Amino acid sequence: MPTNTIAEAEAVTEVCTLDIGGMTCASCVGRIEKALLKLDGVADARVNLATEVASITYQPERIQLDALTAAVTRAGYTASPRHAASDAPVAPASDGAGERDRELSRMKRKWQVALATGLALMGLMYVPLYIDTMDWLMPAIFVVATVVQFWAGKDIYASAWAAANAEA
Repeated sequence: MPTNTIAEAEAVTEVCTLDIGGMTCASCVGRIEKALLKLDGVADARVNLATEVASITYQPERIQLDALTAAVTRAGYTASPRHAASDAPVAPASDGAGERDRELSRMKRKWQVALATGLALMGLMYVPLYIDTMDWLMPAIFVVATVVQFWAGKDIYASAWAAANAEA
C-alpha cells in the first residue's frame, strides 16, 4: 500500500453538510461531486439531488470549510454550511422551509406566465390576419417571446453558463 494512502487513512477526518442550491439534474450532482473531490484533503463527497444536500468527508487540517463552499460556487451553484440539529434552534429550520416555499412559489409563477404567454402566442397562429398586420405583429411576438423565455429560464441559463465555464 502506498505511504500517502496510509497517511490519509490515519489522518483525522470530519464530515460536514452543505445545503446546495441551483441543482436541476443528475449531471449537476456529478459536477459538484467532481469539483469537491478534486480538492486536496477531501476524502469523500456525496450529493443528494432530492434533498439538495452535500455530505463531505474532509481533513480539517488540510482544507477549510470556506474552500469547500468556494469549490461548489466555482462549479456554478450556491452552498451554505448546514448546522447540526443540536446547535440550531427550530426557528431557522422553518425559515429554510419558508425559503423553499418562496422558491417553489416563484417557480410556479414563472411557469404560469410562460405557459399563458406561449399559449396566447400560439393562438395567434390561428387568427386570420392581414399581411400588413404581420409586418408589425411578428417583431412584437418575437420580443415578447424572447423576454418571457429569458425571464422564466434565467436560472437554467445561468447554471448552464457557470457549468460551461467550470468545464473550461
